[in-house]
Amino acid sequence: MIADGRDLVATNSAVFFAMQFGNLGAALLAGPLLHERSPALPFTVLAAFFLFSAGCLAMMRLEPVSRDVRIAKISAAQIDPSLRRLIVVYALLYTSAVLVSVMGSSFVFQEQKGTAVDFGYLEAAWSAGSLIGAVSLFRIERAMSTHARHLMLLSLTALVLMALTSLPTPWTVILFAALGFLYNLGRVSVEVTLQSHVSVYLLGRVKGTMHSVPVALGLLAFGIAAAVGDRAFPSTIFFGFGVVLLISVLCSSVGVIQTQEKGET
Repeated sequence: MIADGRDLVATNSAVFFAMQFGNLGAALLAGPLLHERSPALPFTVLAAFFLFSAGCLAMMRLEPVSRDVRIAKISAAQIDPSLRRLIVVYALLYTSAVLVSVMGSSFVFQEQKGTAVDFGYLEAAWSAGSLIGAVSLFRIERAMSTHARHLMLLSLTALVLMALTSLPTPWTVILFAALGFLYNLGRVSVEVTLQSHVSVYLLGRVKGTMHSVPVALGLLAFGIAAAVGDRAFPSTIFFGFGVVLLISVLCSSVGVIQTQEKGET
């Protein structure tokens, strides 16, 4: 558990901030490199950074957990309704990010008639918004309940995706920054909620389950993008997924109300 014995919000925010700071630098660098150089140079730079990361991980020393304790704890794992809702929230946020990643370049080149530099600007806006989102949970976590916060993030993500169909080019950068902000804020919030409710001995198994669902939805998003191809504008797909998010928020709200009513009776 990365935040074992430390403040969950602070540790997770710091980790995601560092990740998005790297994404911001890559977004700002990739556009000019792809625009002015051959594709081999950006991939060489990327490979060098991966080697550096692998070296840093190789130097880490983690204390192993006793196998007997680990098996005993994991055998008692159960996924309760609140954890299932958390998995759904993460899956929807993850899929929205996958859609932006898959359709973002087509959105720039096909609809906005932009260049690699323009795409780099949008990626940089996403990363800049994500940097702010990574450290914003400090201010927001006490203002509302966890479930209300997640529903708000999904609703706002839906509205931003739907707005991409109608707002002109200068606003697109702001919208991508908003998407990055909402995604990373939601991601940090989900991680903190998960780590605060799941034992350290169960965390690996539960996180594996949680990530398998969004990966499946992400695969579905890739399949839809491949099947649709150029027959639909990327902004139309963004709008459609925004509608799906709003329907999911409505269903989740109804489900929580029904659960609370059953608990009271």
